[in-house]
Amino acid sequence: MVDGWKLLMANLQLYLQHFAGQTATSTLPMVMWQITPDEGWALTRCLLLATDSTWEWTT
Repeated sequence: MVDGWKLLMANLQLYLQHFAGQTATSTLPMVMWQITPDEGWALTRCLLLATDSTWEWTT
């Protein structure tokens, strides 16, 4: 949770420094891949390991 606040405050600082008074729009770029569910879960596990996450996924 603490890291989330750090990111939010850094983004707010950038906005206030460079874009104060202008309208902002939040976006989340995404892409679709044609892979099997097993490949998707394998990719998810790799990404979680890369971030030292302690999440446990079940299918």
